[in-house]
Amino acid sequence: MRLFQQSLIAATALFIAGSAFADCDKPQLPEIPDGSTASQESMLQGQKAVKQYLQEGDAYLKCLEQENKAALATAKESGVEPDSEAARQLQAESEARVQEHNATVDAMHNVGNQFNQAVKSFKAANQ
Repeated sequence: MRLFQQSLIAATALFIAGSAFADCDKPQLPEIPDGSTASQESMLQGQKAVKQYLQEGDAYLKCLEQENKAALATAKESGVEPDSEAARQLQAESEARVQEHNATVDAMHNVGNQFNQAVKSFKAANQ
C-alpha cells in the first residue's frame, strides 16, 4: 500500500511539474529591419517590436523561474523520495527549465545586438 501511495504522489508531482512548464508563453522573435535599406518608419517599428519582445522575454523568464520553484515545492510537499525516479524526473525538468532560461537570455541578447547593428547600418546609410 505504501508503494502505491508513493507512486501516486510521485505521479501527481510529475503531472503538476510538467503541466506547469507549459503555462509559460515563449515570445516570438521580432523581425529586425535591414538598416542599410530601411525607412525611418520601418526602423521605429522594428524598435517597438524589439522592445515588446524584450518585455515579453522578461515575463517568460520570470514565469520559468516561478514554475521551477512551484514544481520543486510541490515535490517537497508531496514527499518525493530523493533517490526515486520521480525525483530524477523533476531534476531533469528543472534542468530543462534552466536551459530554456539560458537560451532565452541568449536570444534576447542576440536580438538586441542585431537591432543595434541595424541602427548603425541605418545611420551610416542616412548620413
